[in-house]
Amino acid sequence: MSERERERSPPPFQRPPAYAQSYARSHASSSSAPSAPASKHLGSTLTASQGLPIFEKNFYIEHPVVAARSEQEVEEYRQQNQVTAL
Repeated sequence: MSERERERSPPPFQRPPAYAQSYARSHASSSSAPSAPASKHLGSTLTASQGLPIFEKNFYIEHPVVAARSEQEVEEYRQQNQVTAL
């Protein structure tokens, strides 16, 4: 198989992660209608059952140039760009 053919071919089947199997088993029901919405279980079930830490997305780091702006500069910018701060 050439390099180009390998690039085009789909990746080999990969086994789903272990948490997916345990999640599916714990939420399987005999009836066709689900007992609760799936969204109710998605966040808490995986982290609680696997002992994973809670992850908070907080990646913002203020640039020193922005932090050094005066209140007057900030107000001028807001007025020029029609920005409303709540």
